[in-house]
Amino acid sequence: VIFVYYLSREVLENAQEHKMARIAPYLSALTMGLSPWHYMFSRAGFEASAAIFFLILGTYLFFLSLRKKSSYYFCGFVASFVLSLYSYNSARIVAPIIFLVLIVTYWRRIKKINFVLGLVLGFIISLPFLIFVLSPEGFVRAKQVSIFYQQSDISLPTQFIVNYWKNISPTIFHFRPMVPFKKT
Repeated sequence: VIFVYYLSREVLENAQEHKMARIAPYLSALTMGLSPWHYMFSRAGFEASAAIFFLILGTYLFFLSLRKKSSYYFCGFVASFVLSLYSYNSARIVAPIIFLVLIVTYWRRIKKINFVLGLVLGFIISLPFLIFVLSPEGFVRAKQVSIFYQQSDISLPTQFIVNYWKNISPTIFHFRPMVPFKKT
């Protein structure tokens, strides 16, 4: 929750003349702190909470590194994103996308030496992860959930749409009509 506050404050650093820019970090932290999803998963210590923590921390460190032009903060950004890969399967998809979007969007403002140092550090930290993911054991989960390993007679794009709909369909919640309790 605290890093949501810091991230919001850092992103809105140049907009401090607006009243909402001064209130937004507090509202962001409050929203995160009161979010039932975040509260429920963080209290039990699920991996999703660790992934969110590392992604938020990394994004905060990225914007801090841009403002302060510091290689320490940039390396912290890369390390946080790599650590999120170790924490939760979904982060293995989301973290590289966010990483690339941040790098491409702010490429002109990134000091190139920081980028090289960050890549070297990220490679070193991710080496055990890469060795595991590229091993046969690492492919077990991918074979269970990947669209490329499903036996189907329909085309890949159609299979993607079908699978995507299964995950966002309202029927996934198994809505049932409310039945009053019977007295026993």
